Amino acid sequence: MHAHCDSLHCFLPPDVLDHMVQSEDPTVREAAAKTLATSAALRSRRVTLAGIPGFAGTPSPTGSKYRLVYDAQRRYEDILDNLVRQEGQAEVTDEAVNEAYENAGITYDFYNEVFGRNSIDAAGMALVSVVHYGEDEDNAFWTGDKMLYCDGGIIFGSTTQDIDVAAHEFTHGVIQYESRLEYRNQSGALNESFADVFGILTQQRFNDQPVEGADWWLGGDILAPALKERGVRGIRTLTSDKAYENDPLLGTDRQPKHMRDLYTGTADRGGVHIYLVATELGGNAWESAGAIWYKTLRALSYYSNFEDAAKMSYQIAGGDYGINSREQLAVGEAWAGVGLTVEKAQVVT
Repeated sequence: MHAHCDSLHCFLPPDVLDHMVQSEDPTVREAAAKTLATSAALRSRRVTLAGIPGFAGTPSPTGSKYRLVYDAQRRYEDILDNLVRQEGQAEVTDEAVNEAYENAGITYDFYNEVFGRNSIDAAGMALVSVVHYGEDEDNAFWTGDKMLYCDGGIIFGSTTQDIDVAAHEFTHGVIQYESRLEYRNQSGALNESFADVFGILTQQRFNDQPVEGADWWLGGDILAPALKERGVRGIRTLTSDKAYENDPLLGTDRQPKHMRDLYTGTADRGGVHIYLVATELGGNAWESAGAIWYKTLRALSYYSNFEDAAKMSYQIAGGDYGINSREQLAVGEAWAGVGLTVEKAQVVT
């Protein structure tokens, strides 16, 4: 049994569910089965939305940052009938609502202030978040028009607690309106990679973390206490390390760190390349490295693969910073470090 989130963008790596459904513990198996069923239902909805010509998200009444947070009340249906907080309103007593509201705003500000982007669609669409989605599930989702946050179960606490989770799902929306990377094979792996990269960069900028000593782990703030006690720091990492090994619940991190280890499914969520660029350049990773990766995200297309991403990011670095500039050389060396060689002296302006 294989747990894939094709056409549905979810935070929990599918290989973790693959491991969980084989557990001897019936509670773990049931939790994985529930998440699989939820993913399948949401996947069907997102495929339907993708097939609607000219489909657009909820418009913002102001044309700029506008947040709407709904409480699903642990339901799976009729999840938009309880609006609990919208743009400009004061905090409420439900921390999950406030966290979803704040993290959507932090991510909007990141894209707007760093890249000049006005919301997910670049045209000011409202940011719709739904909290308390489903019962005891370990996931968060981008459905094509909204972000869904579960309360957690075995692996996570509430998925609203971590900025990088919100930014990861937000970025799936950005990709939907830009390169539209197909969610399968290497294109799907790239889709996840970009979501992880900008999830991390959003968090680093908010916490004012330069590369030296920065946090490169995803999902660290939402891990269940038992996982933290076993030394797990996050569900994924953009470094060359494995996020976990031989963990009784999670198994071993299968995220490839090099092209020789490439598996062609969407479980490949690699971000080692930008980590290598950022550590070479120093300073703030969201500045030059982030700018190159954002332009690359926008320049790719539906069927792009890792070789396309390597070539495009190298060309963009040369166009923006100069042929054989420190930035372009860092990009070339980073891709070489994960097994991809790019042609020299190329630029895209």
